[in-house]
Amino acid sequence: MRPRRPSASIVLAFVALFVALSGAGYAATKISGKSIKKGSIPADRIKRNSLTGKQIKESTLGTVPKAATAAKAADADKLGGQPPSAYVATSQHRSFSVKLAVGEARELIAAGGVGIDAKCDQSAGSDRVRLLAKTTVANSFLNGNDNLPGGAAAANFLQPATLEEDRVLIQNVRPTGATPNVNSNIDQGYVMAPDGTMLSINSEGWALGLNVVGVKCYLAGTVDVITP
Repeated sequence: MRPRRPSASIVLAFVALFVALSGAGYAATKISGKSIKKGSIPADRIKRNSLTGKQIKESTLGTVPKAATAAKAADADKLGGQPPSAYVATSQHRSFSVKLAVGEARELIAAGGVGIDAKCDQSAGSDRVRLLAKTTVANSFLNGNDNLPGGAAAANFLQPATLEEDRVLIQNVRPTGATPNVNSNIDQGYVMAPDGTMLSINSEGWALGLNVVGVKCYLAGTVDVITP
C-alpha cells in the first residue's frame, strides 16, 4: 500500500511551526541589549515589580515623596538647631516622703560629692526636724538656714568637716511636746559642689512636720538635681 502524501495544509503547518521555533531560538541567542533601540520599550511593556535594585541606578532616582523630610534627619539630635553642648545643664526632679523617730537620720540624695540628709532629734528642750547639707569635696557652697557662700578663708565654704549645726538647709524647731506643727522657720536653699553639681530645694515645696502622721518627724518635698 502506497503511503499517502500529506496535504498542502499539513505541509504549511509544519513549515510555520519550523519558522516559529527557529525564530524563538534565534531571538534567544541573537537578540541582546545592543539589538534593542534605546528608549524603544515603553514602561507599560515591563512587568510590574519585575525590576529590582540590581537593574536600577539609584543615583538617577529623585526623592521619594513620603521620604521628603528624611533629609532633615541629620540634625535630629539637635534642639532648635543647636547641639547638646549649647545647653549648659540638665536637671532631675526628685520627690521624697520620710518618717523619722527621734534620733533617726537618713540620706535623701547625693550627687557629685554633695548631698542632703534628713534628721530628727531633740536639743535644749526642743524637737527638731532638719534638712542638712553635706559634702565630700572641699570648698563647696551652701545657701539656706546657714550660709557658706565662699570667700578668702576655708571657713567660708562648706567643708567635709563642717559641723552639723553650721550646715542646716531648712528646719522646723518647736518646744518638746506633742503639739502637731508643720513648717516653721524654713527657707529655700541649695548645696553646690565646686564643679557646679547642685542640689536645690524650695521651702514652698517642702513640709517639715513635728508630731504629725503618727510620727515625731515627717518630711516631704522635692529636690532638683542640676549637673553641669
